[in-house]
Parts: sequence; structure tokens; C-alpha cells
Amino acid sequence: MKANQPTLLDDCKQTAKEEKVWQEYTNEIEKNRNRIEVRSIRLFNNFEATNEGWDNIITLAEISRDIERYNTKEKKWAKSHETSYFVSTITLIPQEFLACVRNHWSIENSNHYVRDVAFEEDKSRIRSKGFNVARIRSFALNIMRFNKVTNIKNERYKCSLDPGSLELYEAIW
Repeated sequence: MKANQPTLLDDCKQTAKEEKVWQEYTNEIEKNRNRIEVRSIRLFNNFEATNEGWDNIITLAEISRDIERYNTKEKKWAKSHETSYFVSTITLIPQEFLACVRNHWSIENSNHYVRDVAFEEDKSRIRSKGFNVARIRSFALNIMRFNKVTNIKNERYKCSLDPGSLELYEAIW
């Protein structure tokens, strides 16, 4: 839930503050690179949105993340706390819900972020039938991933300087 849906976000916060928790779970400590993270989830199955159009929501999840990041320059740990809200039209157990959120962010990081950085989609001025260009970008990204390209942006630049290098790519089909 983002701030672009302020009424729904307020409903989520209000429900989490006032309603009884249906299920909760805290995962084990995850240590990865210079980061230590603990995620907790609280599920509410009695969520009601005040706006119309959100009637099919069944579950509200409040996910809290306590994060410690090690700053290698300053040689010290910095703590932070984040709380996010997610709504769902299906009922899941807390562990499944956490896995779904994690999978969502892996798609965001591996696809949307790459498309924005490598193809500069956010800067695109294409407004008419942009989905056609998005498909071409996805096709190009899939070909590069199939050919084990590690830096998409650099590879695009290299191919723009020497279009003949495109012949080195194996086709997916």
C-alpha cells in the first residue's frame, strides 16, 4: 500500500491499530551482505475499506522490518524500522504472505528496476501504444538474459556502437 491511495492506507493503519490480530509470525534473523533483517507480519481478516471498489479485500497484512545496515565507510551499524501494509483478495498463512511479498520485490528488482535503469522507461515520452515498445524492451531484455549478459545498460551501449555485434546473440526460439 502506497501513499497514492491515502484513504485506503489510512484504513489499513486504523485497522492495524484497533482490530484484533488474526495471525502473526516473526521470521528468523536474515543476514545478507552488510545487512541484518527481521520481518514480522500481523494478519487481519476483518478489514473493511471505507472507499467503494475495495469490497473484495479479504486480508490485511502489516509487515514490520527491523533492519541493521553496516556502513563500511563509517565502520558502524545503523538501525531502521519500516512498516508496510498489503491487502489481499485471498487468505494466506503468514509465512506464505511473507514469501509472496518477497517474490513481488524480486520481480520489482530484477525486472522493473532493470528496465528503468537500462532502458530509461521512466524518461520515455512515448504515450501512444507504449505497450508495444514495452514488449520490444522485454523481448530485448529476455534475449540478453538468455545470453548471460550481466550489465544490460553497457551491452545496449556496446550494441549501439557496433550493430554487427548483435549477430553474436543466440536466439531464444
